Amino acid sequence: MEPAGLRWQRIFDEPFISPREDSCAPDAVTTPDILILNGMVHIYVGAVSQSQERIILLPIAPNRWKTSEPLSIPSETRVVLEPGPQSFDCQHVFDPAVVAQDDKLYLFYSAIGTGPDQIGAAISADGIHFSKLPAPILEGRSPEVVIQDNLFSLFFVRDHPGQGYAIYLAQSIDGIQYELVGNEPVVSPGQSDEWDDFEVTTPRIIQIDDWYYLIYAGLNRSDQKDIPRAFGLARSVDLIHWEKYPHNPVFSCAEQGAWDDGAIWFGTPFQIHDTLYLLYEGGRLENILDHSPALTQVGLAALPVQDFLVGMLSW
Repeated sequence: MEPAGLRWQRIFDEPFISPREDSCAPDAVTTPDILILNGMVHIYVGAVSQSQERIILLPIAPNRWKTSEPLSIPSETRVVLEPGPQSFDCQHVFDPAVVAQDDKLYLFYSAIGTGPDQIGAAISADGIHFSKLPAPILEGRSPEVVIQDNLFSLFFVRDHPGQGYAIYLAQSIDGIQYELVGNEPVVSPGQSDEWDDFEVTTPRIIQIDDWYYLIYAGLNRSDQKDIPRAFGLARSVDLIHWEKYPHNPVFSCAEQGAWDDGAIWFGTPFQIHDTLYLLYEGGRLENILDHSPALTQVGLAALPVQDFLVGMLSW
């Protein structure tokens, strides 16, 4: 009998992080990323106000990390990155990807402005005050960054000919100047009639032991572009060659009527103690299709680390 695949399970039937009227995120909370550093859990998320998206920080001390109730956005939440002043990011900044290296924090982000979608970068000494680089890093969106032996590996998405988004890789020795690794995606849509045969997008990566694991959103040809309904898992030892989990998907939209029944993006894995959590952006289909920007929120799911490791043995 073929073993059942791994599945993350929702902790709440409601969002973990929701918009709040008297905060800097009154309209939507989007695209989460997490950095665990110096005894603190730093959650960076997109925040929408008056049809403009920016990036905010929610710092949490580990002894205050709890999953018994949703997280409230404080009214004094700090905005760490605003749109502009450059033309390439004058409308929106979102999709944060934050890494630490040599006493600096690098924040990579999707930038919407004049011209095509771009990836921008900003640098900080404290994780709060960021200075943007004046020019974009690469054309694309949805960045994710891993540092291995002082080499920056930047994953991002671009349109793949004849399909939706696919995941590409560029690398850098200084975190600023990047070269594309090959001309083809490192993670591509699946074969015809597979659940992800049209698009793979919003990569997020965690390292466990000697493996890198990538959570990605996928959709098939019956879905609408950039409205993914499930997450897949892939693994690699070198960040270049990726193998998809044979029992994908590992997480899906909720049943009709739930707050996240329409689409999910940015499945962000992180480990605290013996649990492998998954932060993600989600929303109702009617909100996503009828609102600009869409009313999305952030959910939380979990999987025991031991269950994950046992599942990897059967891969």
